[in-house]
Amino acid sequence: MNTAASRRITRTVVALSLSAAIFSSTTTTASASSDVPTPRSSFASTDVSALVAEAHAAGTVPLAVVLDTGAPTPRNKGQFGQDKAAAARADAASSVADERAVRVRDKVLATIKGMPGKGLRALAGSPYISLKATEAEVKALAHAPGVKAIFRDEPFSQSSTSSYGASAQLPSWWHYNRIGLDWTTKSGWIGTGQTVVIIDSGVERNHPYLAGRVIYEACFSTNTDGSGGCPNGQRSQTNVTGSAAPCTYSWGCAHGTHVAHIAAGQYGVAPGARIIAIRASHKEWSTKTRGYEPMYSWSDVADALWFVYGPLPYTPASVNMSLGTDNGTTGYCDGAPAMKPMADGIAALSRDYRTATIIASGNANFYNGVSFPACISTAITVGNTTLQSATSSADAVYGNVSSGSNSGPQVDLLAPGTDICSAVPTYLDNDGTADGLACGYIGTSMAAPQVAGAYAVMRQSRPSSTVQDVFLALNRRGTAVTDSRNGLVRTRISVSNAVYYW
Repeated sequence: MNTAASRRITRTVVALSLSAAIFSSTTTTASASSDVPTPRSSFASTDVSALVAEAHAAGTVPLAVVLDTGAPTPRNKGQFGQDKAAAARADAASSVADERAVRVRDKVLATIKGMPGKGLRALAGSPYISLKATEAEVKALAHAPGVKAIFRDEPFSQSSTSSYGASAQLPSWWHYNRIGLDWTTKSGWIGTGQTVVIIDSGVERNHPYLAGRVIYEACFSTNTDGSGGCPNGQRSQTNVTGSAAPCTYSWGCAHGTHVAHIAAGQYGVAPGARIIAIRASHKEWSTKTRGYEPMYSWSDVADALWFVYGPLPYTPASVNMSLGTDNGTTGYCDGAPAMKPMADGIAALSRDYRTATIIASGNANFYNGVSFPACISTAITVGNTTLQSATSSADAVYGNVSSGSNSGPQVDLLAPGTDICSAVPTYLDNDGTADGLACGYIGTSMAAPQVAGAYAVMRQSRPSSTVQDVFLALNRRGTAVTDSRNGLVRTRISVSNAVYYW
């Protein structure tokens, strides 16, 4: 068993072939090497003078503000046979918490009253507000009562790359049998009655492989061009059909649909589960591709996650976030002012609703750390393994950790992540087939939703299971894989083994 990860999950989650294998592992870390990327810490501290200087030079700076709203309070979502008295108590407690958060928010906003407040978003209950702040607003917010921290609302990207190729792997669907899905699907363990949240670039709800599966949509998207990022022209839109529709300006807009299908599509890990699609991307110019690409602001992702904890009228089995920064950290980042509210929210999802938050470890080839926000200890962090064979023959197996996958003590589980076939919107399918299918996707983005789908399957199997219960089953019953870069041993999941030998 992956004892290091098990101890970490137990501590932080709070109330957080078909041969079975129980194994022990130890964590070893290779010595530093100058030719191996080392994560550089971010979000750890705030340089107010730098924010002021940028706002002075550019007119505004994208700013995220952490509010002192207190501990998260569970909402009544009718979860787990909750009786009327318990539901009433939850309603009362959440109302008090909401009022407290609103008072703090309003007090902070009063400090910049009369100022531009361009692109301001301040959702009720969220411990974050965000805006394009002027120099005066930065100075006012930095010292405002009720503000715990301010930081630059940095954009970051999706955790995958793609090489659109022929559908050679379609008959095997990237070897689902290697994580036991041939057995679970035939046996009826398909995530029935469960939901999976996909926070990504949007999901094509009418795709043939996803038709009827998307039951709720929302959008949180930074205003980058003056017209708003969501379909309604604003920075947020919820419970409206089409609000999580994928963007169309880049092939990267297919990412969310690809990820959603892996987790819970017709040929996915949990084909009986339903999907809650939340678009958290915005349009931004990329110097790498020299074109517009979907990017993610910290405030958008944070508000999407807090929406799941609060107003969303569902209790999902898992939340998947296949996104992250190009930089990262060698340790856990829960204590960083920018991270703590999100870490608290992830822990609260686990404790209050038994919802696992799955985050891709990132693809910067770090051997001793992971990207933000995968460094949050209350999440389940997933790395990817790769095919030992370059062919798609039936005997090809997933073996060593992909050389691009970030790896470090924060990684909890592994799943296949190389040459992944899954759904994409037909208008973003550029492999010459126009069949709504793309193969060749590579990255931890593809590995993470397999774990998210596995949580739905496991929750169907054991409805009363906690996040920790499912993690232990997946961790104990998979295959031990050693990362040759650092000697780290982690488990590649086997859903069938975890269900059968629970």
